[in-house]
This record gives sequence, structure tokens and C-alpha cells, in this order.
Amino acid sequence: RGNFEGGATVLHLVRSPQELAAGRGWTISQVEAALEDARQALLAARAERVPPFRDEKILTAWNGLAISALARAGLLLAEPRYLQAAAEAATLLVEKLGLGGHLYRVYKDGVVKVEGYLEDYGALIVGLLDLFGATGDPGWYRRAAAHAQTVIHEFADEENGDFYMTAAGGPRLLVRPKDRHDSATPSGTSLMAHALVRLYHLSGEERYRLLADNLFRCHAEAMRSNPWGMANLICALDSYLAEPETVVICGQPDETAPLVRAATERYRPNLLVCLRRPETPDGELPDLLHQKSRIGNQPAAWLCRHFACQAPITSPDELRAALGD
Repeated sequence: RGNFEGGATVLHLVRSPQELAAGRGWTISQVEAALEDARQALLAARAERVPPFRDEKILTAWNGLAISALARAGLLLAEPRYLQAAAEAATLLVEKLGLGGHLYRVYKDGVVKVEGYLEDYGALIVGLLDLFGATGDPGWYRRAAAHAQTVIHEFADEENGDFYMTAAGGPRLLVRPKDRHDSATPSGTSLMAHALVRLYHLSGEERYRLLADNLFRCHAEAMRSNPWGMANLICALDSYLAEPETVVICGQPDETAPLVRAATERYRPNLLVCLRRPETPDGELPDLLHQKSRIGNQPAAWLCRHFACQAPITSPDELRAALGD
């Protein structure tokens, strides 16, 4: 009896095509043709089976994580299709699941369900900030800041300094739960910690720093006693305690690649790289990106530490030297 249902056997190759050809006295072309015939026969048999169910609902939190990964990969690998995929996913979430200034958690067949949890807001905010940094599109920053404001108003536990899992206007529960521990996916708490630290580093707004500081103090003992369950929150704390360090690169996407590569070719977990489009007015951007422009018709980079920016740099090698490479 085989190891598949009904006693059948899952077929697999135990010898290479070259070995099969030698053993049967066939040519390689004959072996490949026989294998292709076998594949088509198997495909026809499989087509008669009931296909496995595919869950096609769209979850805000998971897509927020994917947007973040695609945006960062697109920037680091200079791969436009990753950035395009991130932008398309973000557009869908913003247009279909962001209704009336609030997020919903689930979307399928044109219907939204379940008011967004903290992890939905946190994952999307971080994803939008990563997409803003990778593209320079100020609309992503504006939406991220707006969703952060919703979290501050509707999820904050002002007495303890952290956030509830559900919004104040959500379903009435005996106790409003909190999403503290990271597991297979980051917790809502740790995602919001990253969001607040990132917003503070970009805008310099003290309210973001205070919210992040209170959040870390609230969970300090938990991070000490159970670091394995708070790994992403500890990463956010590391970014918070490190000196804010940002590289702002101004130029068109097709000309900034050498400077981006110089800033990202080494692993710097707490370095924030942001592109700025030359045509974007200062009023649409966070404070750190103000008054940055191309220099002498060339793309330029500014290395900023603790909100103070050095003189503009146009050479990738000079940027590497400024970063300490």
C-alpha cells in the first residue's frame, strides 16, 4: 500500500534522466518525452479530483506586512515590480478597507467585515511608511499619519501607557483585550511601537516620542522576563534607544540608485532611508525632508543624525565614508 489516500502512491523520480536513459537504452529526448506523457496523465487524473479550498479573503494586517516587505525589497534590490506590487496592495487596502477614517480587517467579494484590530492598524502604518520611504510619494506618509492618529484616539490606554487590541467604539466586551506578545506574526503592540518610533524619527514630533516611551516603560518588565515573546517589541526599543539616523535622498527614481545602494549595501537595522521627489512641496512632507533638493542638477543625499543634517553629498563613495564604511 502506498502512503497516499486510498492506498495510492505519490510518484517521484529516484534516478536522473541520464540514469534512466542508460538503463533502458534510450536517448535523453525519449526519457524526457516519456516523463512529459506521465505528467500529462497525472494532471488529467488530478483535474478530476475536487480541488483544495483556497482562502481568498484579504486581511489588512497580513497585507500590511507584505507591503512592508515588498517596499523594502524594492528599495534594497532596485526592483520596480516589487514597489509596484506594494503600491497596488496599499491602494486596495486604503480604498476598500479604509472607510470613514477607520480600517476594517477583512475584505472578500466586495464586502468588508470586522472593525480593524490594533495589529491591522500597526501593520498597515509600518507598511505605508516603508512604501513612502521607498517611493517618496507623500500620500503614503499622509495616510500613515492619519491612521496613527486614529489609533492614538481610539486604542490608547492612557492610564497604563499602551494600547488595547480593539477600538473604543468596537464591540462591547467585559474586558478589552491587549495584544502584547509576538508569535507567528508580530503583535499589534510591537507594530505600533515601530510605527511611533518611525513617525518620531521622520517628523520630530514630541508626542510620538512620548507615546513610544510610555509604551516601552509599560512593557519593560515583560521584555526582561520574556524576551522570546516580545522580540519585535525589543527591536522597536533598540531603534528607539539608538541615535535617530536617516539618509534622505533627493532625485528621480532612475537616478538615485547609486546613492541608495551606498546607503543600504550594509545591514544597518536602525538606519532609515527615505527618497524625496524634487517636485514635492515641503508642506506635503515630514519635517526631516524639508529643504532637500538636487544639487547642481545631480541627485543628493543628506545624512541626518538626531534631526541635524550634514551637508549634501552627491558621491556614493562620500556617502559610504560618512556612514562609517
